[in-house]
Amino acid sequence: MSRSIVRVNSEDFLKISSIKGTVKKDDYLFNINICFNSLTEWRIGQELFIDYFLAEALDSIELVILVLWSEFISPKVGYFIGGEVIKVQDIKKSIFMTHFVNKHLNRGGYNETK
Repeated sequence: MSRSIVRVNSEDFLKISSIKGTVKKDDYLFNINICFNSLTEWRIGQELFIDYFLAEALDSIELVILVLWSEFISPKVGYFIGGEVIKVQDIKKSIFMTHFVNKHLNRGGYNETK
């Protein structure tokens, strides 16, 4: 199985918070993953709401991710967080998919094959 992982800058997050309850995964999102640094410790299995600013779109997109890994790096850097995108704001799905594909192909995305 192949996973597409894109590193995003957490400074582009307008908001990040834990969600209580469970969010149903969007059917079209298949193995789309992001990773980022965070001074906050997020636990594996948590669902996070992220309001993510896309400079090229001059707009923000609301995402929900499921935390798949969380590793402490250092007090200065904080934690390295990785998660699967399970929900994207309905009206902005095409903007997010375009951003994700462009970032993956042009600026540092990579594939992890299992």
